[in-house]
Amino acid sequence: MNDKSYQLVPFPKIRRLMVDGGYMARQKHLIHGLVEMDVTHARQMIREYKAQTGETLSFTAFIMTCLGRVVDRNKHMQAVRTWR
Repeated sequence: MNDKSYQLVPFPKIRRLMVDGGYMARQKHLIHGLVEMDVTHARQMIREYKAQTGETLSFTAFIMTCLGRVVDRNKHMQAVRTWR
């Protein structure tokens, strides 16, 4: 396969810490965490869009779109280690 839509980059030393932490976490119990954030501005933007167009937008879709854009801007978040 000669697909060159990817690039190989050295594995950063700081990411090794995350890998080691992942190995250590496998032996621990799973802990769920709660996150709190202010979504007032985002909800207001969705309400304004509905008032202007009459179209209802999904808040979940809005959040997922934001997440997708952040990951797209930070290509290292999509990295896969080949172990070579």
